[in-house]
Amino acid sequence: MDKNDFSYNGEKIILDKERTVRLTIPGMKFLSKHYGTIDNAFKKFETAKWNAEFFDDLTIWTTACLLHEDDKINIKKVENMIEFNNFTKLFIAITKCIKGSMPESNMPESNEVATENQGESQSTSIE
Repeated sequence: MDKNDFSYNGEKIILDKERTVRLTIPGMKFLSKHYGTIDNAFKKFETAKWNAEFFDDLTIWTTACLLHEDDKINIKKVENMIEFNNFTKLFIAITKCIKGSMPESNMPESNEVATENQGESQSTSIE
């Protein structure tokens, strides 16, 4: 995704009906409430293991990614939408959703931005 292209519209998935998973501010707030921080939520998703805890995490992430469609949706409703035949596709859709929601950045991995100061390069933390 181009860093200037904000036209991402989410990923289509069939659950109880056709839905679109998309990560929005309410979804990120939802994740932060469940995991303490959005960073913890991303780390949890990146290190997913296929066990009972994974299904809880998949349900939380799915709920977060559906809040843009229905602000009354909750974990219990979403839990009943996920079936054995669609959880792998859902995991892939959420992975694509995360990538699609984040425009490419020129920001260095270290969260430092090089700035020019009278011909000399300086690093400035942006934390």
